[in-house]
Amino acid sequence: MARPGEKFYLDTRGIKASGVVTENSFTVFKGSEVRPTIAKYLAKALVDLRHQHETDGTIVDWKLTRDLDFNSPSTAVTFLFGANASGPQTWKDENGMTMLEHDKLAAGVLKDPSDREYLGFLKTVEGNEGSKCHYPTRLDTYGCGCGHDCSYCYAKDMIINMTGPEGWDPSHPKIADLWRIENRIKRGELKKGDIVRLGGLTDCFQPIEKKYHTTLETIKILNKYRIGYLIVTKSHTVADEEYVAVMDPALAHIQLTTTTFDLALAAKYEKASPPNKRVAAIEKLQALGFDTFFRLSPYIDGWIDFDKLNRVECDKILIEFLRVNTTIARRFGVSLDDFPVRDAAYCHMSLEHKLEVLAKITGFKEVTVCDDCTEHYEYFRDHFNPDPKDCCNLRK
Repeated sequence: MARPGEKFYLDTRGIKASGVVTENSFTVFKGSEVRPTIAKYLAKALVDLRHQHETDGTIVDWKLTRDLDFNSPSTAVTFLFGANASGPQTWKDENGMTMLEHDKLAAGVLKDPSDREYLGFLKTVEGNEGSKCHYPTRLDTYGCGCGHDCSYCYAKDMIINMTGPEGWDPSHPKIADLWRIENRIKRGELKKGDIVRLGGLTDCFQPIEKKYHTTLETIKILNKYRIGYLIVTKSHTVADEEYVAVMDPALAHIQLTTTTFDLALAAKYEKASPPNKRVAAIEKLQALGFDTFFRLSPYIDGWIDFDKLNRVECDKILIEFLRVNTTIARRFGVSLDDFPVRDAAYCHMSLEHKLEVLAKITGFKEVTVCDDCTEHYEYFRDHFNPDPKDCCNLRK
């Protein structure tokens, strides 16, 4: 628990406040702000307390004129908000750490005071992407940030657009709780025989994995319940011995993503493993008998050396073509004229151009395309992909 004397702060829902933990209560400091509105469902005792302090001079111009004691941090924040709220999840210390995280640190659940728990780790994608993807359920062992911080990352742009820049922190991603992951499986949200994608919004093998091994432990849990896992990563770490020893070839499907072999170009747009290390990891996993893919994603004109690509010793390749909006086009210095097909929120290359690119890929036994453009998705499904029902073309 947070210790007496520790100070906590609020800066949310339009108010700022501060307070301190005491032996048997929580004291909100003079000058803290109070929201004028009161929710209809608020407990009568708190409504009466608000009205009392509005009339006795404790609340003036929606600020406290004196320190005010409460029996708990939750009662304090509910009083200030005029609506129900969790004190442990709302009050934060000067470093942005919540009371709940203080409690977890004391209990040994958090390994480091700077850790953050990622709660949105399991999600089934819907809409345009969900309707096309054969594996729409994603399990992100890390969230709200990715150390690879790729310039072409659609997830990063989506999160920033929804939450603002504060919703994405590549230097300090949040971490999923292993107990919660297993509990969701026990509740039946994932079942034996399912295949879940590891790494949907962020890379499950981003640099922080070397410290926390959340993905490694998650794989052990999935093995235990015989749940398949599709790993999509830009990191060669997936081929390290500690992961090879744990991954089950009957359950694991591994797509290692590369956009270019040019080390300088890769370093300019992403902070992932060097491309040559990714290729070595692909070839190692292929030789070990894992269902392994070279994932060319996104394909960007002029970035890939097809001679080198066709020499990669891997049976399967999956291609995902770059799609752009004005922001992405500006970021990469490309013209929207080269992406003449508009579908949903993005512009795409023409189908003819995509087929020209695919004709240059000759060194793989099986070539499959993952495409978000509906017209092109239907073409590749019906006329190109080895498995019309599964553009990932996983081993059955």
